[in-house]
Amino acid sequence: MVKINKCVSNCFYDGVNIFTKMITLPFLLLHLLALCIAFLIIYSGLDSYFNYFTYNLTESKNFLIAYSATSYFVGYIVPLLVLFFYIILILVNKVNIKMHFLSLSIVVSIILVSVYKSFTSRISPTCNKENMDFSCYTNNFSTDSFTFDFLENGINWGFPSGHAASSVAFGLLFILLFWKKKLISFLGVLYIFAILLGISLRWHWLSDIIVGIFFGVLVALACHNIYLKTIDSKKYIL
Repeated sequence: MVKINKCVSNCFYDGVNIFTKMITLPFLLLHLLALCIAFLIIYSGLDSYFNYFTYNLTESKNFLIAYSATSYFVGYIVPLLVLFFYIILILVNKVNIKMHFLSLSIVVSIILVSVYKSFTSRISPTCNKENMDFSCYTNNFSTDSFTFDFLENGINWGFPSGHAASSVAFGLLFILLFWKKKLISFLGVLYIFAILLGISLRWHWLSDIIVGIFFGVLVALACHNIYLKTIDSKKYIL
């Protein structure tokens, strides 16, 4: 029980430190840059062009539709499995610091994205099949997808992409933690690429994905920074 309490306190303490790191000036500037890029993508019409292109690319191509759906669900399953495995390690007193921060990267990215989604309530880029022509993507279809009603669509829909944020946060931190082991770190690259490619085909606006990537990078860098400080201070005890 003492070990479990220590793990819980470490999670809370390190989680607070990660969020604190993310509100420092350099991270806030990168945060602002991500939102500015999203604004340009949305109001330039690039969002609409991109989703019109991806819809036509996947139309009648069952293997692409299957891949997109698979990556969407894998983007849910992998974080849940990591967190489940982390809890098991806590219960058997086998937690290590790398697993600790990898799990935190998922939790922090989900919390960050959920806060945004609860306010933006952005509708996903879907149209009726019979109306799928370019006119469907003009007339402010992208900009009107924001409702800005608190929890209008829960935290499943909205801006930015939780899949992009959590996959990049976890994958990039995995790469940073295991960069000396090239083959193992490549798995992080493969995971990020597979999820981002899949969700870009149908599930999200381009701006959702871009900002999700930015947020994922911010979370991964913040986690890695706290990880290095923890290692240097030698205060991490389980």
